Amino acid sequence: MGKSTKSRKSKVARDDPIGLDSAVIELELKAGDIEGGKNQPENVDNMMAQLQSVNPEDRVCGCHSLARLSLASPEFRQVALDRKVARICGPLALDTDPMVRLAALGALNNLSGVDPDVAEILVEQDIMTPLTAMMSTFYPPDWTPNITNKKIDMLSNCLSEALGLLWNLVESSQSAVNMFNNHNLVHTVLRYLDITVYPITLVQASLSVLAAVCDNNLPASEVVLSRETNLLSILQSDNISMLARVTSGVVLLNIHRSDIYNQTGSLAGIASTVTQCLNKDARQMVCQYSSSSPLDENEEMETEADGDKSEDVDMKECREVMKSQSAALEVIVNLTGLDDAENDWVDEEENMSDENDESFDEHNDSVKISEANPAFIEIVVANNLVESILSKANDVPENVRDILVSSSRGRKLYEQFQELRTRALLCVSCLSDNLTKSDLGGIERLQQIWTELGRLCFSPEVSGEGEFVEAASGAMRSVTRRICSESPEEARQLVGVIGAEDLAGMMATYSNSQSSGVRVNIVNILGDVAGLAATNIKVPACSQVLSQLVTWMEETGARDQDLRVVAESLDKLMDVLSEDDSDELFAQMKLLAKLKQLLPSVKVKMEQQKKSLGDNFPIVKMAKTNLQRFIKYKEKRPLIAMSR
Repeated sequence: MGKSTKSRKSKVARDDPIGLDSAVIELELKAGDIEGGKNQPENVDNMMAQLQSVNPEDRVCGCHSLARLSLASPEFRQVALDRKVARICGPLALDTDPMVRLAALGALNNLSGVDPDVAEILVEQDIMTPLTAMMSTFYPPDWTPNITNKKIDMLSNCLSEALGLLWNLVESSQSAVNMFNNHNLVHTVLRYLDITVYPITLVQASLSVLAAVCDNNLPASEVVLSRETNLLSILQSDNISMLARVTSGVVLLNIHRSDIYNQTGSLAGIASTVTQCLNKDARQMVCQYSSSSPLDENEEMETEADGDKSEDVDMKECREVMKSQSAALEVIVNLTGLDDAENDWVDEEENMSDENDESFDEHNDSVKISEANPAFIEIVVANNLVESILSKANDVPENVRDILVSSSRGRKLYEQFQELRTRALLCVSCLSDNLTKSDLGGIERLQQIWTELGRLCFSPEVSGEGEFVEAASGAMRSVTRRICSESPEEARQLVGVIGAEDLAGMMATYSNSQSSGVRVNIVNILGDVAGLAATNIKVPACSQVLSQLVTWMEETGARDQDLRVVAESLDKLMDVLSEDDSDELFAQMKLLAKLKQLLPSVKVKMEQQKKSLGDNFPIVKMAKTNLQRFIKYKEKRPLIAMSR
């Protein structure tokens, strides 16, 4: 399974420390066609000049320009990176003026969080050197924050931004992890875990860095393991944020890996914290926020100008709950995939299945057995986590959604809510792949889940694009596979649940989707349904469904422009028709001639797309080879040979 990649494409905007937003807005207005990027080189030149000014106010303004325009305009961001902006802005982290340091670190933090590739470029431009120097220069081992009247000092704010930048870098770049190890930064970061000395913002930022840097990094993990007591105290504390508690659980999981199941204290603490976290109703909080907090754009501007932060407190609470639940879902996903040996065994079995045309079904059930650790299964079942996770996939009512998307703050909140729904569906996929029918609530509950997921994927009002639809169709694919792995008598109940309109909805979504991932998922769903129908081919209703789906896979799926979709369609088609009792239908549909006609087009597409297929090339090549063998096998079957 490996690590779940976090999505941090947008950050919560920071306060403008010296009120230079008007200067930044003026620069943005001068950009003209900001999306077209016509004036971006000039804007970058202006920004670079500000960064190198002798005037600290200009340097701060340049940092704000970098922070905002790099998020608003991909063209500006690319030009700035090409001009090696990190080599100019990075040293400002050591500026004598704390305002400049804060602005520089904030800008680089924003920039590094846009995309993993951007973070890698910043590392290549030597951003780690000034960052490391800043932390050692301004934060000696005995440093403690100066907090007056609960107001965090400037040094603490700078350190929080520095840790955020460090988190982005080590999460995205192995080079940054190597530098982190070489400079022994793990000891520096560990200092800030003391919740009695440091504000929760620094504790949280430090935990995020440790969670990223301890993932498959033995040198850091061994050091952090010596501070396990501190992590457990955070995990079990009821007096700090849930996000900090869950993140400490991620750190514990990363330092122990599969040995976590032998650490009863840590495992129990993680299970309890994750359960408490997921029991909070984020959907209800978002709905309440939309009702209690005005989200009109003009009112937003007035509130910010007046410095009224009352609405932001509610917004922050909603966002933090959703962040903590996303982290909790990551913990669950990673707990299912700690035994690499079992995963390797499954992959080997799947490869054997690919190589033997006549044994697709023989290996099918062996891949579907429950692979999760018994201790994990007990946690999931005892705490009813499957239902808790499924509840996170529910959308807010339409009227609430309309209110949220009517303002910029509301849109950001709804985007984060959609990300949480997407993570929940990815988690459902993982659980469906690794738990048994009974672990997931029984065959009837699985069929209910299948129907609910179908509404999320294939309702007319749902767009066929985006990460959410791909995650929802992926979850439905996994649930379909789980149902089909059960006994034929139980599994065939699903065929009775599916109506003609359901199949039509799936096919329509396939035709309208530009996402190859969504199309691959739909091919697998329909292929598994066809496989179920094939197990009872003598029943007219099953035979009719099978004929419809086989026709669709041959005429549509196997002729997709994306060869990965073609490969999946061919695999399913051959799987469904591999049994000899399908020969009569095969002959009636004249499939031998159609498949022979299809084969040359697959070869032509393979030659055309060979360079772009990348890691998918062996998969496509295997599908083509299997198709050749399948055709040779079927044309020797007596019933089919007679019909030629």
